[in-house]
Amino acid sequence: MDLIDTARELARRAHAGQTRKDGVTPYVEHPLAVAATLSGYGYDDETVAAGLTHDVIEDTDLEAADLDAAVGPRVRELVEAASEPDKSLSWRERNTATLAHLPTQELAAQRVA
Repeated sequence: MDLIDTARELARRAHAGQTRKDGVTPYVEHPLAVAATLSGYGYDDETVAAGLTHDVIEDTDLEAADLDAAVGPRVRELVEAASEPDKSLSWRERNTATLAHLPTQELAAQRVA
C-alpha cells in the first residue's frame, strides 16, 4: 500500500462511526475532500496524506505517535502544525489560537489546515 492509500485507510478507520456536525454526513468525507483539493493543486504525497489525517489527532483516540508509526514523521509534523493546540478550550478559542499560529507554519501545513 502506498502512503496515500495508507493514510486514507487510517482516516476511514479512525473516523468510523463519526459524523459531521449535521449528524448525518460521515466525518471522513471532510478529510477526503481536503486531500482531493491538495492533490488537485499538485501537492506531494506527504501533504495529501496529511490532508487525509489532519483531524485524526484532534478528533479521535489516536495520538501523534500512532500517526507517526502509520504514515511517518513528515505527515505527523504537518498534521501537528495544522492541529488545534488545546482541545480543552472552546471552539472559538481553539480557532483563534490556530489562526494566530498558522502564519508561522510552512506553506504545506497552512494548506492542510
